[in-house]
Amino acid sequence: AYVGDNATLILTGALQITANDTATAEPTSTVVTVAGLLTLGLTDVQATVDSDTSATIGDGATVTATNVRLLADGTYTADASADSAGGSLVASISSLNANAVDTGSVNIRIGAAAGGSATSVTTTAGGIDADADLLSTVTSESEGLNFSLVSAGDIATSADNDSSVTGHLGDNVSVNVQNGDFDFLLNLDGVSRGLATVAAGGAVAVAMSETDVHFDPSANLTVGTGGKIN
Repeated sequence: AYVGDNATLILTGALQITANDTATAEPTSTVVTVAGLLTLGLTDVQATVDSDTSATIGDGATVTATNVRLLADGTYTADASADSAGGSLVASISSLNANAVDTGSVNIRIGAAAGGSATSVTTTAGGIDADADLLSTVTSESEGLNFSLVSAGDIATSADNDSSVTGHLGDNVSVNVQNGDFDFLLNLDGVSRGLATVAAGGAVAVAMSETDVHFDPSANLTVGTGGKIN
C-alpha cells in the first residue's frame, strides 16, 4: 500500500495507508508402510516464506492531512513436518528431511528507498504514526518410527528465521507536524524451532538424528540525509 512517487495529496481529513499480509507455507509429507518386505524411501519437505509487506509514501510526494497513519502488518508461518513409520517385520526408513525458512520482510517508509528528491509530509491537527509489525514463526520437525529388523535411516531438520522489519526516512524528506507526535515503531516477534526424533523397535540401528535451528531476524530503522523534522 503506498502513495506513489511525485504524487500530491491535499486532504481535509486523515490519510491512512495500511498493508496486511498473512503468508503460510505448511506442506506435510507422511510415508507409511504396514505390509511385509517394503522399504520406505526418501521423504523431503520444504516450506519457504518470502513475502514483503510495505506501507510507504513515495519519493517526491507532497502530502497534507490532519494526521497520517502508516501500518504494515505481517504474519508469516513456515512449518515443515515429515513423519514416516514402518510397521512391517522387514520394513526400513531410508531418510527424512524437513526444512522451513522465512526470509520475508515488513516495511514502512517515507521518501525514496535510496537517495531521493524532496518529499514533504505535513499534518495540521494530529501527528504521524508509522508502525511495522511482524509475527514470524518457523518450525521444522521430523519423526521417524521403524519397527523392522533392518536399519533406520537419517532424520534431519532445519529451521531458519531470517525475517526482517525495516523503517526508513529517505533523503531530503521534510516532515512538518503542527500538532501531535511523529512516531516510527518497529515490532518483530519471532520464533524458530526444530526437532528431529527417531524411534526404532527390534534389532535396528539408527544412523543419524540431527536438527539445525537458525534465528537471525532483524529490525532496522534508518534516516537519510538532507531532511528536516518540525
